[in-house]
Order: sequence, then C-alpha cells, then structure tokens
Amino acid sequence: MAWRSSGTSNSELIENLWRNEMIKHPEVKSAFLKVDRAHYAPRSPYEDCPQPIGHHATISAPHMHASAVEHLLPFIKPSPERPAPRVLDIGSGSGYLTHVFAELVGKDGKVVGVEHIEPLKELGEKNMKKSKEGREMIEGGK
Repeated sequence: MAWRSSGTSNSELIENLWRNEMIKHPEVKSAFLKVDRAHYAPRSPYEDCPQPIGHHATISAPHMHASAVEHLLPFIKPSPERPAPRVLDIGSGSGYLTHVFAELVGKDGKVVGVEHIEPLKELGEKNMKKSKEGREMIEGGK
C-alpha cells in the first residue's frame, strides 16, 4: 500500500500513511505531522519514494521512515523506566528522521545525528534550521 501513500502536502502524505496503516500510533502520526518533509526532500517531497540527496545517498521513502519509527517507538518514547530517551541516528543524511525522533523523545530526551559525509552533515543541519522547531532543537542541543 506504500505506493498509495503519496500526497500533495505533508498532512496528506501522513494521513495516507495512517490510512494505509504504515503509521499506527497517534504519537508517531503527530511527530511526522510536525516535520514537513519539504524541508528535507529536494523535489516531490510528498511522493512515497526514495530520492537522491547527493553524494550517492538518498532520503528513504516516507513509508520506510514510518516503519522505522513504529518499530523503535517503545525504545524512544519517554516512560517511567526511561524518562529521557537517547537516540543515535547513524547516517543521518538529510536530517529528516533525526528531526522526527527529536519530536518523540520528549523535552528531556536527546537525539544525535551522525553523518560521515561532511556535505550531508551540513545539509541535515541546514534542513533542520528551515523550521522554527528545528532551529530551536539545534540551538538547544537536543
């Protein structure tokens, strides 16, 4: 059903991922709605397909990001046992998934994106700074 999840806006894309049960938890849906994929994907940001971001790297298809977050949710959302979750995003590329994780870890959580290709590291930081929330996360060390 992933091929039917594309949209014409971020909210439509996320609603379609929800409708097609690629996103199953309301908190995951909320996190994805807060992060506009247009800030991270160079063209056709609301198409459910991977896209090149340079240096032989791609931003994964939205349904793949949704699957990753859904599977990791028990480990990245705050709980009594883990009030301040920590996430290490290795190969953070565009910064999109890093930003979604940051929306889920709560105010005391921490997300670190690691990218070994310097221009992609710079791209991820630049992309996050396109939104007020992303700028605040970077400036606040989240």
